[in-house]
Amino acid sequence: MGPSPATTSAILPPVGGAWAVLQAVGPNWVIVAQSNTVVPPFGLNAATYTIQQYDSGVLGGFSGTMTVTLPPPGNNQGRLLYFANHTAHVINSASSNVVGTGGTLQATITGGNQGDWAILMGGASDWLQVAFGGP
Repeated sequence: MGPSPATTSAILPPVGGAWAVLQAVGPNWVIVAQSNTVVPPFGLNAATYTIQQYDSGVLGGFSGTMTVTLPPPGNNQGRLLYFANHTAHVINSASSNVVGTGGTLQATITGGNQGDWAILMGGASDWLQVAFGGP
């Protein structure tokens, strides 16, 4: 008797272009290769936003301070999130759980200048700012 039928909802994320190669191993299916298409960064045109499971980052376009709720870093270790400012306003973390490049815990993800950007990486207990810059 072979493995039971696999369902795509249990294997693939709900994004277009995702694929997986499965191999039958005894009574189970094993994923031997897969690709999850990255969702383009979310265009933030409001004061707040919650990062979703397949978001790759935020393009800040709101004309005021933007506050982003980041997912739990411990469940997202190694995940990279990209942030860019298209307005002259800061993007902050709602949980103040960002460790800046100087090693201090902070709320600020990007500075308040148009063109500021940052890359965060999920760590065990905080989001680590691994790169940042600006004009």
